[in-house]
Amino acid sequence: MRKLYLKQIFTILIITTTTSLSLSAQQSKVALISVFIDKNLTGDLNDEVLKNMSSNDYFKFDSISKNFKNRFFSQYAKNLPLDFLAEDSVIKNPEYKALGLGEMNDNNSQRYATPKGYVYINSRWPYKDKTSINNAFKLLPSDVDFVMIAYVNFDLIESFKVGMVSFSKMRAYVNFKIMDRTGKQVASIKEYGKSHDSTVGLVYSGVTFSDVKKLRPLCYQALNKLYLDLEKDLPKDTKKIKRKIKKWKKKQKR
Repeated sequence: MRKLYLKQIFTILIITTTTSLSLSAQQSKVALISVFIDKNLTGDLNDEVLKNMSSNDYFKFDSISKNFKNRFFSQYAKNLPLDFLAEDSVIKNPEYKALGLGEMNDNNSQRYATPKGYVYINSRWPYKDKTSINNAFKLLPSDVDFVMIAYVNFDLIESFKVGMVSFSKMRAYVNFKIMDRTGKQVASIKEYGKSHDSTVGLVYSGVTFSDVKKLRPLCYQALNKLYLDLEKDLPKDTKKIKRKIKKWKKKQKR
């Protein structure tokens, strides 16, 4: 009886292990090729204001980009239905830095904060840099199915206005974009969080003027809310990515 019981347990363990390995083998391989924070906090800012703000150490945002990257690998990547390449195997490749020289990229700009080792690669439709995305696959192992670009951007959203006085809150958006070898987007995740405090600005000729130093605390508030919401919605987002990848794989077999 004891021998039979042990045999049953052993059989269950074999089945469980085999199923686990099978599921792991079915997961698509992906490489994270760019992580960045866009410091353009609102579309209302003109180029000169954006330039001055971006070059200001107060809006350096290096710590935000580092924290975002660490969160990605420690909390998000392991829960996504994808097998991620080791970070060092991507960013320490001698040819990786050249990916930041694509036609739609601007790595000389102070607008983007990237974690140490990463370059900015534009992934925004319709201006996405397909050249850099295509070239990324040339320096990656042949069994890599997709590349991913992860970034955070902000937007100052007007809540209400009284005369020429505007009250606005900050939104922080997270974007995970998964692309195939042609540069086509296969799946994506987009979530946002909103600050609980507002900033007051004056509206002149349709443009809102705010004290830029009051915007950074709102960025942190919006980010904290975003991270909470993203963690809560990750199971739903994971199912969405599974469906999209399954659909993509079916098309490849035709």
